[in-house]
Amino acid sequence: MRSDYKEENMKCSEYPVKSLGEFYQTLKDLRRAFWRENCNACPLSQEDKTHTKGCNGIYEDADITSLPMWFRGHERQDWILLPSLLRSRSRNQSDTSREQAFRVPYLTQAPMITSYDWTAMRQHHGMATRNLDWSECAMTALKFALKPFLEPDRKGSMDQKHSRENCEPVVWVLNPAVLNSSVYNKLRDLTVDTDREIAELLRASDKKGEAKAEAKEKYFSDAFCEAPYINGLFNLSVLNTKRVELGPELRDQVNKGHYSPFYWLLVQHYCDNVPIKKKWGVPPLAILPPYHSARIYAQRGVFTAFPSYEANDGTRLSDFADFAMELHGSKYLTKVILLNKEEIADQLRQSGERFSWLFPDDLDGCSRELELGG
Repeated sequence: MRSDYKEENMKCSEYPVKSLGEFYQTLKDLRRAFWRENCNACPLSQEDKTHTKGCNGIYEDADITSLPMWFRGHERQDWILLPSLLRSRSRNQSDTSREQAFRVPYLTQAPMITSYDWTAMRQHHGMATRNLDWSECAMTALKFALKPFLEPDRKGSMDQKHSRENCEPVVWVLNPAVLNSSVYNKLRDLTVDTDREIAELLRASDKKGEAKAEAKEKYFSDAFCEAPYINGLFNLSVLNTKRVELGPELRDQVNKGHYSPFYWLLVQHYCDNVPIKKKWGVPPLAILPPYHSARIYAQRGVFTAFPSYEANDGTRLSDFADFAMELHGSKYLTKVILLNKEEIADQLRQSGERFSWLFPDDLDGCSRELELGG
């Protein structure tokens, strides 16, 4: 790892579990810990927090059940948290040509508004993008992590036997609001020619700590603990639609505070793919996508969208392994290691769960499950 990444490199917490019951108890404990992190990231003053339910350390009486937690299941522990477009050095980071080619057969069918909508659609159909899939449902992540044991037994298939033997299942748990708070902090300090003036609006009050917090409260989120399921999360389609509606008046509206400069930067770097130049690029953004298909709905799909990274000298980067989320996400990312993998998979089956339910539009998969059992 390069020396300029060491400052951000902090190991994520790991929790081994041996049963489905331990898994859910761990999530309960993590939810309480995540609540604390949300309160720490909340821009309200300490005095205001003492009057807010759940703040100032009184977590036992807080209603934290609505706190967003996102999940991603991996069959192997050595799989990194990096989207498909950034995993291969051979791929060109700019995916404009991919989008153009994909749009051709859908031009008269899909009423998409933003470039990001098309990215979400391409992600759904298996094309390489800057998006990394997550789910709002822990059960979805468990099924993907234990996939070799939940798919129908293919009559002694060597491939399936190999997959089961080499399966090292883990479930990553993400605190999306705290991740996005980190995005805000990074963008506030960003200096890019295309939006230097906009970023300056976020830095204008940074000379005093209390003014800095007030700016974040105004432009980012009023209070995580007042509405934890809403504050700190974003939908790029909504932000871009509002930008289009303002048209030529956009910059004037930003300067007047009617359109958040933070939203401007989000659309620039996560929707329009304006490159980011920094020692360690701005983190991926946790976003709520529109449900374009029954599959995304069934999986309760959400995404972390990675921006377009460039080196400080303006050249394209060829190796993105240093940008993997687990290298930098100690405050918002946790790793749950599934021990006793076969037993946990059996507990899922005994509870009536089926892997094919994640793909309601895949009739072939449903047929295999009926024929082979599972």
